[in-house]
Amino acid sequence: MPDAPGKLLLDLDRTLFNTGLFIEMLWPWIGSAYGIDVVEAKARSGDYVRYVGDMYDYDFFSHMTVLGIDAQQLMGRAQQELGKTSFVFDDVQLFLDSVQVFAPAILTFGNEPYQSFKLSFCPQLASLPVYSTLVHKNDYILEHWPNQPTVLVDDKFLAGSLPAATTFIHLDRSQAVPVIEHDIYCSVRSLTDIRQEWLAGHPNLTKS
Repeated sequence: MPDAPGKLLLDLDRTLFNTGLFIEMLWPWIGSAYGIDVVEAKARSGDYVRYVGDMYDYDFFSHMTVLGIDAQQLMGRAQQELGKTSFVFDDVQLFLDSVQVFAPAILTFGNEPYQSFKLSFCPQLASLPVYSTLVHKNDYILEHWPNQPTVLVDDKFLAGSLPAATTFIHLDRSQAVPVIEHDIYCSVRSLTDIRQEWLAGHPNLTKS
């Protein structure tokens, strides 16, 4: 087995966690549980978003506070009402089982309270180390693993902006074929399409 990379970093939202389904279920529940006009409340969501380049952070709990909703109470009630739904994509567990040798971790952009709230619905991910950041992922990787051959799997297209030692695998669940190989990155339709040799520094994916 080839040596593992310095870090195998997995994005959370829309990579491991079905954020679309979560939002689709969360907001109607908030409206029902707290008597909130969901259409009006969601229209104001942009007031609680900050951008870092093409990435954005939504301060969900500040928004809830303005709506008069207690954060701790909401988290407990949401777990009771929505906790039986799986928000982890179907391919995640099989993928994680196959890459334990690479010591995977989560690298997620967003404020820690909201990201932790989403992770609380994902017992399958509880054993993974989690790095939450409010700086761009390229800057975070440069700061913490500047010279290590790191692999990042992300649904957001980040090829070309990452450190030279970082191998990028783009997850595009909408693409027509399982794998598309490019000069400096690879695009896959499912996490289970990722080949282990790529995680160990496959030459087609290693930036010079």
